[in-house]
Amino acid sequence: IVPKVHLAREAEKLSAAKKDLDVMILEGEKNHEELKDQLSKLETSEKGLSEKYDVAKHKETERNVRALREARAKATEAIIRLKKTTEGDSFQVENIKKVLEEKREAKEKVKRLKVENNVIEVLRHSLRDVVQPVMRKNNVLRVSKAFQDFYQELSNDSIDYAALDDEGTIDITRNGEPSPVNSLSGGETTCAALALRLAICSSLTRNQLLLLDEPTIHLDELYRTKLKDFLGSHSFEQLVVVTHDNTFDSLPAKIFRVEKRRGRSVVSPLQIGGV
Repeated sequence: IVPKVHLAREAEKLSAAKKDLDVMILEGEKNHEELKDQLSKLETSEKGLSEKYDVAKHKETERNVRALREARAKATEAIIRLKKTTEGDSFQVENIKKVLEEKREAKEKVKRLKVENNVIEVLRHSLRDVVQPVMRKNNVLRVSKAFQDFYQELSNDSIDYAALDDEGTIDITRNGEPSPVNSLSGGETTCAALALRLAICSSLTRNQLLLLDEPTIHLDELYRTKLKDFLGSHSFEQLVVVTHDNTFDSLPAKIFRVEKRRGRSVVSPLQIGGV
């Protein structure tokens, strides 16, 4: 048997719970009405939006969006290219700066060279006006003495004087009378030319390399023999003779024959004393 007191308490709890439920039901009904009203408004709004919706405009908007996205992508690519170009331009600017600096240094160098060149010009003029005349005179004296000795050895004529004047012109005196070069015979002229060449070679050069091209032209047999004996009695570091004359066959250490065969020049060594 449940006590009455306990039942009364349970009844009170149930009554309180019922009241709470009633309140909740009222609030639920109120919320339901509000939701119903909102739903009605949404349906009305949806209907209005459906009436206003333009499919063509929507598609056009989508196309515009796609076009804008493509334009944005192209703009991004262009920016990337511009950045690369800017980097390249920066590199070129640095190179241009280097070139300009090199040009500036070159200009400074040119200025220094001009100053040095002016000094050299002063020295050159001094050399030409002061030193060269002295050197020329001394060289002419040396060559003149050697020329007289060589000419007397090569020539058959008895001469009083054979030398060079201050201008380097051949001056020959025979029997007290001057003998201009243009008055000499062909053989005498050749002897004078050979004597002058030998004098220059022996007086003004360190390496006595003597090149003679057809030295026996205008020389008779006596002069050719004297020239051969003369060359054989003087020691030259190197003597090269180009000739069609076999007078010198017994003189050189080596002989080379040059002859034309079938339109080509052929060089062949010969034995000393050979043909």
